[in-house]
Amino acid sequence: DRNMARQRMIDSAHLLNNIGVDLIVDLIGNNPMEDEQTMRETFEMLLEFPEDFVMHEVNPLAMYRNFPITRVAESRGLLGPMLEGRNAWLAEDKPEYHFWTAMWTLTQFNALPRDTLRSMADDPYLREHPEVVEGIMQGFLKSSFMNGTYVKKDRKIQEMEEEQSRLNGSRLIRLARRLRDAKNTFVRSRSNANGRVRTQQPETVGS
Repeated sequence: DRNMARQRMIDSAHLLNNIGVDLIVDLIGNNPMEDEQTMRETFEMLLEFPEDFVMHEVNPLAMYRNFPITRVAESRGLLGPMLEGRNAWLAEDKPEYHFWTAMWTLTQFNALPRDTLRSMADDPYLREHPEVVEGIMQGFLKSSFMNGTYVKKDRKIQEMEEEQSRLNGSRLIRLARRLRDAKNTFVRSRSNANGRVRTQQPETVGS
């Protein structure tokens, strides 16, 4: 429900985290009905979410013909290009959309202190050059997730280590290792025996 109160959304996010449910956030950006204040409010709300959450790629709002939001946007002259092959429009592209999309995305990385993110949000240079924030965002995405997925690398490594630990304790694995060691011992003993035979010199028979 998009009309849930801000605090209720924050409380729900923490509740899910506390009971062990992975929190995955989906946001729609480039909404021409949103202003600077509402985009900042979304940013501040995300900063109050649990630190360990995943955010899917923020996609731009598509406004379809005859939808109420589309009629309002059209009456205010806010419709941008029409999507090819679809009966829908996007909002006109603006630098602030790029800036806030990147800032929202960065809130999921607990390596970035909240105070640092707030300082970035208030930085005039970054606001004028959102491509800098987008570059930081891309760097964190590439270093934090498995390629082409939303699986965090550190979690995947932890899962692999736990799986290896379980396998190490498996009776079947222990038996397989004993058989492997026995085979290696047998091969070494055969190699040593063959080596002694090859190096043994034949006796010389006197004439």
